[in-house]
Amino acid sequence: MIACSMATQGLTQGPELSPAPVTKLDKVIPAYHLVHAVLDVAIPRGASKDKILRGTGIFDDSLTMDTRISAKQCIALLSNVRSQCQGNDVSFLIGKSLGGVWLREDVANIKDSQNLEQAIEVLSAIRWESIPLVSFKRFVLQDKYIWVLQDTMGCEKRGSHKLWPFIAQLYLSMLVALLKQWTGTRLPLGFTIDSDRPRNVQDFETYLGLRVTFNAPLMSITLPKS
Repeated sequence: MIACSMATQGLTQGPELSPAPVTKLDKVIPAYHLVHAVLDVAIPRGASKDKILRGTGIFDDSLTMDTRISAKQCIALLSNVRSQCQGNDVSFLIGKSLGGVWLREDVANIKDSQNLEQAIEVLSAIRWESIPLVSFKRFVLQDKYIWVLQDTMGCEKRGSHKLWPFIAQLYLSMLVALLKQWTGTRLPLGFTIDSDRPRNVQDFETYLGLRVTFNAPLMSITLPKS
């Protein structure tokens, strides 16, 4: 994969996002909806609940809306899902489920956004409330905005189950599901994927749309300027 600094040469980086205020819950993740979305998708696909939660320090019988987990626990949970579940669309299904939850909970105050660009900026700025394993760098071209996905926690180097693509697909699916429900319309978003065209290309088109390009130097979201 081409390094970010090389692949984005010639692009203008957008303004830095204002960091959210630091609280006692900083760098911990709301666990309730994430864990339930994982189990709701994974168990029907042949995974064992005990194996999904093994080694995570998460106990489903003690989960409440106030339960928080660390990024390390989140990585362990999603790594178990990746290794235990059957089917190539598991990441997309989990993301779609979370998208509906976050909109109902009004996480990120997305309903106050005036347009898609602002909504994506808001979502990327409060990533600790959803999936903190993905961060973004924003670039501006003459005719479009680009958000480059970054592997914040080094998931690519953890385990042998290609965890980073799984997490990136989950996050993109969540974002698309959330934005679709918010706007009620088809989105003009495009996506570049830094891997070969997969056999399950239909899953990408189902959950992300038809504007998906493979064999790209970077994984990114693109939005035409209005």
